[in-house]
Amino acid sequence: MSKYFGMGDTPWLTWVAALLVVLVIGSAAFAGWALFIYEPAPVSIARVSPVPSPPSPTAIPVVTETPSLPSPTFTPPPVSDTATPTPTETATFTPIPTEPPQVPTPTPQPPSSPSPDTGFGYGINIHLFGQDGQPIADAVNALGFRWVKHQVRWNEIEPKKGEYVWWEVDRLARTCQQANLYLLVSVVTSPNWARNTTEAEGPPANYQDFWNFLAEMAERYDGDGDRDAPDSPRIHAYEIWNEQNLRREWCCDGLSASRYVELLRGAYQTLKRVDPRIIVVSGAPTPTGTDDGVNAIDDRKYLQQMYDAGLRGVCDAIGVHPSGFANPPDALFTGGDYDPARGWDNHPSFFFRNTMEDYHNIIVRNGDNKKLWATEFGWASNDGLGVGSCEGWDYAADVTAQQQADYLVKAYQMAKNWGWAGVMFAWNLNMGTVYGLECPQGEVGRFSILTPDWQPRPAFNALARMSK
Repeated sequence: MSKYFGMGDTPWLTWVAALLVVLVIGSAAFAGWALFIYEPAPVSIARVSPVPSPPSPTAIPVVTETPSLPSPTFTPPPVSDTATPTPTETATFTPIPTEPPQVPTPTPQPPSSPSPDTGFGYGINIHLFGQDGQPIADAVNALGFRWVKHQVRWNEIEPKKGEYVWWEVDRLARTCQQANLYLLVSVVTSPNWARNTTEAEGPPANYQDFWNFLAEMAERYDGDGDRDAPDSPRIHAYEIWNEQNLRREWCCDGLSASRYVELLRGAYQTLKRVDPRIIVVSGAPTPTGTDDGVNAIDDRKYLQQMYDAGLRGVCDAIGVHPSGFANPPDALFTGGDYDPARGWDNHPSFFFRNTMEDYHNIIVRNGDNKKLWATEFGWASNDGLGVGSCEGWDYAADVTAQQQADYLVKAYQMAKNWGWAGVMFAWNLNMGTVYGLECPQGEVGRFSILTPDWQPRPAFNALARMSK
C-alpha cells in the first residue's frame, strides 16, 4: 500500500488515493444504511371519492279515477246566537248578495283532480251558499264520501241577461277542490227576464238563453286555467233541471217530456263542446203517485216518454229520486196496502227499491246501459228533534232516528251490489242548519243527518262507519 499511499516523490497522488478510499467506504456505508436501517415516513396521497351513480328515477304513480281523500274528524262549528230566520211560504235558497268580495286573480293552475266516471259512488246533498264551507267539507270527508251535490239557481246567478254573479259558485267549487271532492250541480229555475210568466218556476221561453248560461258556467269551471274562476276549480257533473214532471218545476206551457229532452239536448251539446269530460245527468223526475197530466205525470211514464224523445243520446247518466217515505229500502210493493197501520205505502212510487228497479228496467228495455244516479234519496225522521211532522210529510213520524240510519246504510249497500247504480246522493247533510225545523221550510231538516246546531244524528255516525 505504501506504493500508492506513501509520500515518495509524488505526494498529491497519495492524497487522491486516500480521498477515493474515503468515498468508496462512505458510499458503501450509506447504501447499507438506506437498505437495512432507514424507514421512510408515509407520504399523504389525496384520495378522490368515486362519482355516485345517478339515482333510479322514481316511478310516477298512475292517477286513478277516484282521488285520495283525507280522513279528518268532523268537529261541529260553534253554534251561532243568531236566531233561525222565519221561513216564508215556499222554500227558497238563500239569496246571493250582488256584490262579491274582492278576490285576487291567481295564476292559472292545471286541473286539481282526475275526471270521474259514471260508476257507483257515495255522495250527499249539501247547502253551502251563505254558510261557512269548511265545516261542510269536513263533515263530508268525515263520512268518507267522494261526491257532493249542490243546487245552482240560474235566476240568482244571471239576474239580468249577460250579467253574472258567480262568487258563491266560485266558493262552492273552490271548497270542493280544496277538500278533494267531486261536485255535481243541479241547474234549475229560469230568471224572470228569460220567461213569459212569473208564475211558479219553469223553463225559459227561448232555450238558447239557458244554453248560453251553461256555456259561460262550463268555461268558468272547466279547470283549464283559461277564463276560469280563481284557483281554476272544476265542476265535474251537471244535472239538467229537477223534477220536471211536476207543474211546480215546469210551469207553464204544459208538462212535456219531449220539450224537456229538447232542453237537455242543447245543454248536453253545449257542455260537451266546452269540456268533454263533464258528466251530464238527465233531470230526475219525482215519484208522484198520481198522473193527471197537468200537475204531474207519473215518473215511470215520463221516463219512457223521455226515451221516446231521444234521451239515450243526450246524457251520460239517468237521474232518479227514489224516495223511501216510511218504507224500508229493501221493501217491495206488490200491490195492496203494505202496512195498514200507516200511509204512503199503497203505490210503487213510495218504495225505494221499486223506483230503482223500475227505472233500470225501462233503461234496459230501451236498449240502453246507462247508470242510474240517485241525485236525491232519503228518509225523514222527527225522532230526536223535538218537533212533529210538517204537512205533507206526515210519514216522518213513522221513522225513528235509528231506522233512518239503518235505511240509508242499507240503500247504499243495495245500490253498490246491484252493479247498475251510479253515484247515490243522500238527501241531505245540513239543510237543517240552514232552514231550521219550523214548517214549511223545516221539512228538509227532518231528512238532514246533522241537527240544526251541527250535531251528528245517528244516520251521520252510521254512514261514517259504513264500509265503503
